[in-house]
Amino acid sequence: MTISSTSNRVSYTGNGATPMTRGEAIAQGLKKFVPIKPCIRGHLVIRTINGSCTECSRIRGRALYAKNIEKYREKGRTGEAYRRRKYPERYRAGLLRRLYGLSIAQYEAIWVSQGLACAICQSTDPGRKGVFAVDHDHETGRVRGILCGNCNNGLGRFKDKYESLVRAAEYLMVNK
Repeated sequence: MTISSTSNRVSYTGNGATPMTRGEAIAQGLKKFVPIKPCIRGHLVIRTINGSCTECSRIRGRALYAKNIEKYREKGRTGEAYRRRKYPERYRAGLLRRLYGLSIAQYEAIWVSQGLACAICQSTDPGRKGVFAVDHDHETGRVRGILCGNCNNGLGRFKDKYESLVRAAEYLMVNK
């Protein structure tokens, strides 16, 4: 692994990534790449296609924040977090549309078709976060149903592998 000269940030060169020029990265359609030469300030860390060194960008961002801290604090009162608190229904609708391609009406249609309960355990309690999760196939993006937090977490822990879930069910049957 290569460590940059001014920080402890590690570049990808030790992880099998091949150092290349910006032109080669663009030709391969990459968004980030490991450079052959360090940046002007001596950092040998990942760069974006626009040529900026991620370490230099991080340092610039922190300096800008420190210089304009009141501006950023005010922005926090009017930015995305503020809108999420002030308009939760609108925020949820945008999230469903962006992440899963669902409208509120489609979400509610799925919810009603499941009997207003989790598709797996039939619980009407959404869990800790207070909202039911949209279960979807991570490879295709297809929505499978709406789950409570516990069932969604369980499927995620098994990485949506059918064989693992079957073995877990068999284990529970044997060890009753």
